[in-house]
Amino acid sequence: MTDLYTQRIDKRGKDTDENMKMIIQRRGFPPLTLDRLGFEELMVPKNTVANSNTKRIEGSMDFIKSLKPQELCKILDHSPSLAQKDIDQIQAEGYTFSLMEQDRTQALIQSYEFREWFISPRSELLLINASGESNFVSAASYACALLATSLAHTEILTLSFYCGLYVHPPEKETGVGPMLAKLIGQLLNYNVDFDLAFLVPGQKADLQALDIDLLCDTLKRLIRQIPRGHLIICTIDGVSFYKTSYHWQEMLVAVDTLVELVEEETETEAMIKILLLCPDSSINVARRLDPAQVFTLEEDFVRTYQGFNGDAYESEISDQLLQLKPVYATESDVGDGWQAQEQRGPQVW
Repeated sequence: MTDLYTQRIDKRGKDTDENMKMIIQRRGFPPLTLDRLGFEELMVPKNTVANSNTKRIEGSMDFIKSLKPQELCKILDHSPSLAQKDIDQIQAEGYTFSLMEQDRTQALIQSYEFREWFISPRSELLLINASGESNFVSAASYACALLATSLAHTEILTLSFYCGLYVHPPEKETGVGPMLAKLIGQLLNYNVDFDLAFLVPGQKADLQALDIDLLCDTLKRLIRQIPRGHLIICTIDGVSFYKTSYHWQEMLVAVDTLVELVEEETETEAMIKILLLCPDSSINVARRLDPAQVFTLEEDFVRTYQGFNGDAYESEISDQLLQLKPVYATESDVGDGWQAQEQRGPQVW
């Protein structure tokens, strides 16, 4: 007797999608597969020898089953060493700053608003307008790099991006898409058991094309998988550099995603601190935020005329971490698993 599947293939032009869906479900295909792959790809007899269509289906399903963090990094063209190279470049330029800009860095990181953002017992987002010159590497950039360096040997998951370093590179490295891809790559670089099953086969091309909506959703889903007892600090410097380009609307979409991560605390178990910085100021980003989330340094800020003291800053960060750690990492939340994470540190692929 002719298999019912084969009959339906021959006559599928006369059948409705609903009928085909019912038939496929009777043959044992899971609903998730139906939603992801479409009917025509699956309308093949079980005993039929594999052809180009079945191979394509199998390859798609392999993408779901076998996609690993390192493979997603490859799709996004992420290099694990790039974040540290950017930090090193920022710090190298920061050492050459004028006394005025060093004092500006000092004023930013010693401000009440920065300290409250850092030691607050909950997830927070802060936009800092440095009120300086619109340089690609600024006092705000230096403050970000110093923070990342101070946290490098702690158990904190740090993510960072410096927009000023990616204003003039090749097009594929410029803009909000590459920014999100690098943040995702940095997050995947940590030894966390991420579940990537939410990514479906048809999205691979969109990931490679750095689709903004998909990248925002991916970043949000990954961060929400970080378990309670962890702290994530994400700094994005130079968010105002895309304000006059076609990237601007994409930047606002990304900012809205970051706001959601902070405000929807019931969805995000880990504590997350997000720091956005502008070398001058950004009115448009500020409009997306609560006024309490915006700090603008006064143009006539109090100066020390002594420059920046890196050792004193690292000591201050260590003291603040001692205050903060009991809040996000209780013994019951973390236990031995936290120590293991602390010893392993980031996993480099």
